[in-house]
Amino acid sequence: MAKLNKSISIENMLIDEIENSSTNDWDELCDTCFSLVKEANMTDKDIDEIVKKVRNGTR
Repeated sequence: MAKLNKSISIENMLIDEIENSSTNDWDELCDTCFSLVKEANMTDKDIDEIVKKVRNGTR
């Protein structure tokens, strides 16, 4: 259960990072997101869900 809670908080952090990024430096944004994904041991499916939420503007 701890992994799930951690993944959810990491998911919110990723969405915030993507939505609120004021930089056009995609390398920096990707590095930040990659670090968060790696820390949470997220799967491709987890990442796909985040992308859908960012595109739809929902959480």
